[in-house]
Amino acid sequence: MLSSPQWYGAAMDELRNKDMNVGLEFRQIMASRAFEATSRYDALITSYLRP
Repeated sequence: MLSSPQWYGAAMDELRNKDMNVGLEFRQIMASRAFEATSRYDALITSYLRP
């Protein structure tokens, strides 16, 4: 999962340089970015719903 269009270029480079595979380090970075984005979203919802 790419959490932002800013990562499209890096993802394409990763695919080109690794014969259409994505390395573990890149996958870990993308996973951390995705969890970071959903964490912010969850925090916003929590603060909205909290009395």
